[in-house]
Amino acid sequence: MKIQPDKFYSLLQVQKLTKTKSREYLPRYIKDGMLNAIVVGGKKEGTRYAIKGEWVTSFMERKKKGLIKGERFTIAELKIILDGALDYCKKNKIKTLKEFEKSVRNLK
Repeated sequence: MKIQPDKFYSLLQVQKLTKTKSREYLPRYIKDGMLNAIVVGGKKEGTRYAIKGEWVTSFMERKKKGLIKGERFTIAELKIILDGALDYCKKNKIKTLKEFEKSVRNLK
């Protein structure tokens, strides 16, 4: 099955795509920051995740190269994260690191 970069997958689908034997591994990878995911479920129905195809691909590449335990992000992923932080600062007219830190701490 080919992974579509812009499609979101469930944890079960990602388990099949990555050929992960146990369902317990992927939530641990998410918790440890090794696999990006969006939490879409709540307390009553249990935690559910939406995982973008490009995140699955990146995770699989890093796992194949043995980088899963060491590096949390590829350079491309880090650039995306930092660009997002810069966009957030521009949108909220944040000019200093102190202002950014205060703003992030106030997020809910």
